[in-house]
Parts: sequence; structure tokens; C-alpha cells
Amino acid sequence: MKLQAAIDRVSIEDARHFVDLLDGKADVIEIGTSLIKDYGLENLRELIRGRKSVILGDLKTCDEGAYEFRRGFEAGFGILTVMGSADDATLDVCAETAEQCGGTMMIDLLGCSKERVSHIARYKDAVYCMHSPVDSERGIDLAGLIAEFKAEHPDYKTAAAGGISSDTIPKLKEAGLDLAVIGSGIIKAQNPAEKLDAFIKELS
Repeated sequence: MKLQAAIDRVSIEDARHFVDLLDGKADVIEIGTSLIKDYGLENLRELIRGRKSVILGDLKTCDEGAYEFRRGFEAGFGILTVMGSADDATLDVCAETAEQCGGTMMIDLLGCSKERVSHIARYKDAVYCMHSPVDSERGIDLAGLIAEFKAEHPDYKTAAAGGISSDTIPKLKEAGLDLAVIGSGIIKAQNPAEKLDAFIKELS
């Protein structure tokens, strides 16, 4: 299982510190939605270019798919996110733009029904992200969703985000998860570097 380390809701100076810390260790470094909204793609170019790790921009695109994805890949991101709840046409143009730009589309399945997930599970090169919402007190069974998805689409790449910890990693491994998204578990730790190394060992 690979690690996607998420950076969000910090200053751009702190973001640069964390990117430097994570670069070359985390398989993927996520620049979170709030960071992109706070500082914009243009201000993040210098921060993300020339990195050893793949950099993901959590755009959460809902519309204007071709424009947002092209701009994101031009800024230097290797992976961009689109909401699974977006119109089918938006998902189609995001997939096309990712292919044209040599990047990867991650589909955020936050709030998507099982029927919706089955309907959009047709992009073979995408990463499908099961996402437990921050605002809801009702958690979701990420491992169960991954196992169910993998049973139908064993060759598709999956990610999971939301509350992943040392306690939940064994079940996610068993379910066949490809990419674990961990944010505050690393960024808000008393010793982020030490916690990063610990998670890398647990995921391997």
C-alpha cells in the first residue's frame, strides 16, 4: 500500500515546510482544497514543481472540467481530483484532459451512492477514492467499501481518505487498498517526521 500525505489548512510557508519534509518519502503529496482556494494555482507553482514525489491537487472539480484540469496540470500537478457526483460529461472531459496532459484523474466518491459508483466505474486509468466526510459525525466503513469495489473491479486503483490510523490500516490492507490518504495524522503530529516514518513502515 502506498502513502498519500495530505497538506491542508496551513499557511503557504508551513505548506512549503511540509512538502520539503514529505518529498521523496511519501509516494504522493496532496495539496489540499483549502490551500488551493487560499493561494491559487499560480502561487503554488513554485511550491510543487521539481519534486520527487507525485503531487496531487485536490481541485474537487464539479464543472468546467477541461479548463480546471488543464490549468492544474500546467501548474505542475501530476494527479487532479474530480467529484464523482459531477455530471458524466464533466468526468469524461476530465479523463480526456488527463490523458492529453499525461496526468492522472482521481475520482472523489464523497457522497456517492453505490449505484452512482457502479455507473461511473468505467475509467480504467483513474484512481477511485472512498472518502469519509469531515463534517459528518457518521463515519463510513472505508475497508468495506474498498473490498466491495475491488470485488467488482480488481484491476482498478483505489484510495481511501478520512480518519485513517494505525488501527484501521490492517483492515484496509486486507481489503486491497492501493493508496492511503493521511493528513492530520502526520501534519498535526507532535513530531511529523517521526510519524511519517512510522506510517511508511505500517503501510509497507
